Amino acid sequence: LMRAILENSDAVLVHTNFMHRLVRAIAPNANIAIVPPFLRNHEFSKISPKPLRVISRHNLQRKRILLTVGRLIERKGQDTVIKSLPIILSKCPNVIYVVVGDGPYRATLEKLASSLGVGDNVIFTGEIDDEELPHYYTACDIFVMPCREIREKFDIEGFGVVFLEAMFFGKPVIAGRSGGAIEAVVHGVTGYLVNPNDPKEFAEKVILLLTNDSLRISLGENAKK
Repeated sequence: LMRAILENSDAVLVHTNFMHRLVRAIAPNANIAIVPPFLRNHEFSKISPKPLRVISRHNLQRKRILLTVGRLIERKGQDTVIKSLPIILSKCPNVIYVVVGDGPYRATLEKLASSLGVGDNVIFTGEIDDEELPHYYTACDIFVMPCREIREKFDIEGFGVVFLEAMFFGKPVIAGRSGGAIEAVVHGVTGYLVNPNDPKEFAEKVILLLTNDSLRISLGENAKK
């Protein structure tokens, strides 16, 4: 059915080379065009970021902040971040993980954080207005989303515009080495790509950035450029 729909469409628009290959594999005769994702920089530029608003709201004074913005579903990899926290906290005890968004995976994530003894280090904000996002992006030290591919559900991160949004505010990003995220992040230049199912590898990159201010700032500057 999918092949029939794709091949009988006048045009199929995808946003990454990864998605182009995926669609081509399903529908060899489809007329496919790549239209890269756009960044809402014209909207963000109108907002004066106020990171202290977020810090005050969630009592984050003197904390190092990891941030994810996205739906709470298995593909986004918030669970990998939570599983990595015991390792990260052993080296950087003042880390807080702020999770923006909501979804069906929330109860599972909350239970996981509690079972690992890091419940006090994870803040679930729920849904927030788009106008609030710049405040959260600027408040964080690192943007993280170790997205993964859920093969049995055919669930893949096509790109991850939130990576671009975080980069716009000069933040280094850590993404999962999966799907279109590989095209959103330049490994070692604007952030890092990691195995999304390996909390230890993820933790190593977080610790590296939190203990090396010049590296973290440099990657953030590259990201903004």
